Amino acid sequence: MNHSIKKLLQFCIGPVSGAIISFITIPIITHFLLPEEIGKASMFTLFRTLVPIMFLGLDQAFVREFFAEEQKENLLLNAIAIPLGLSILLFVYLSINALFFSRILFGQPDYVLAIRLIGILAVTSVLERFILSKIRMEGKALEHSILVFALKASAFFLIVFFIIFIRTDFLTIVYATVIGELIIHFVLIIRYFEVLNISKLKINPKLSKKMLIFGLPLAVSIFLESLLKMFSTATLRYFGDFEQLGLFSTGSKVANLLLIISMAFSLFWKPTAYKWYEENREIKAYQEVSDIVLAVMSLGFITLLFARPLINIFVSEQFDEIQYFIGFLSFYPFMHTLTLTTMIGVAFSRKSYLNILVILVSLLVNISLNLLLVPQFGALGASISIGISYIIYFLLFTFFSFYVWKKFPVKKHLLIIFLMLSLTFVDLIFTNLSIYAKVMCLIIFFFIHKETLQLVAKKNYYSRSRKDIT
Repeated sequence: MNHSIKKLLQFCIGPVSGAIISFITIPIITHFLLPEEIGKASMFTLFRTLVPIMFLGLDQAFVREFFAEEQKENLLLNAIAIPLGLSILLFVYLSINALFFSRILFGQPDYVLAIRLIGILAVTSVLERFILSKIRMEGKALEHSILVFALKASAFFLIVFFIIFIRTDFLTIVYATVIGELIIHFVLIIRYFEVLNISKLKINPKLSKKMLIFGLPLAVSIFLESLLKMFSTATLRYFGDFEQLGLFSTGSKVANLLLIISMAFSLFWKPTAYKWYEENREIKAYQEVSDIVLAVMSLGFITLLFARPLINIFVSEQFDEIQYFIGFLSFYPFMHTLTLTTMIGVAFSRKSYLNILVILVSLLVNISLNLLLVPQFGALGASISIGISYIIYFLLFTFFSFYVWKKFPVKKHLLIIFLMLSLTFVDLIFTNLSIYAKVMCLIIFFFIHKETLQLVAKKNYYSRSRKDIT
């Protein structure tokens, strides 16, 4: 347990330091860029969410088969070949149709260079994804964290440089992000050139077929989940304007600070869960992890709600409105992280087609709510839609996972989610009473998580005791 916590903390360094950089970036860009410009930049982010579809789920298949295959490097080359080829085709297609994509994403046909740079980034992002997956599965937590930090830091320094010396529009974010990441990608390629040497590839049809059978349903689910994430943005782009889009995008960035927990936990949890499965660990071990994540995320959620009034200090006054829907946006990182602990049965059983069903239902809920709420409430309506959609996402994944594999009690999970959703609506509608509701929920949360907190304290105590004895 102590070794696992140490490894988790090492994996946390990258996402946490990256989140600190993102935290510092938000007031800078909201001070120098108008909401409309940030809205345009969010279209760049929206497009990037579609890039992982090219992986065809083979990045996840690589992770799934890592401990089962002896020839790790050949596994990597078999997994990366198709996504790399597709990314090159995407770059060519974007370059040929740069005027069209410039008009679709940014409203004008004048940003051809930005589109072509995005195409180059798509190619190198494939290499980044698989290299980082290999490092993660090998348990090289510190190296992984350094690379994740470098990706964020390079973009941040270039954003500051562009704002001071070049321009203060949405292209600042686009150019700085693309160029900053490309620099780190080329460093990665040079460092791991031998690993990526395609001449060493030994085509294994049986392995490729097994990975595609596992990965293709995941690719469909990734596409649907990309739609789930982007539909609110697309609806705001259609029914609203770039200002509402900018408010929603900035609010999402603030709420997604909770994603540092999700990112760090995911890096640690996926290889650990697969390893536990191979070792036939008891279901109790998985339940303990889920309860700990529930405690951490729910306390993080309510802390963010307590800090809601401070958002006015944190961002430019043009973005004050985001404090009223930040709670709903926070359901995405909360539910996404919690789902990682309850959906593992779907991955273990290899029934990845269930991902499609779950995300399709969640997407339909999201589409319906967006069409109903966004025309009237703008960014607030989009935020409510994404929050409720991810609650459905958690419930369905948990149900199917328990159906195809083992199950453990989740009554605490359901109670906490109900209290959080109720608190978020109270915080929106009855602003004067919200502080009392938050304090009451905080007390209830500590009471519900009492056993979990005691368990963590007990395990840490015994770990230290054994270390002292030895």
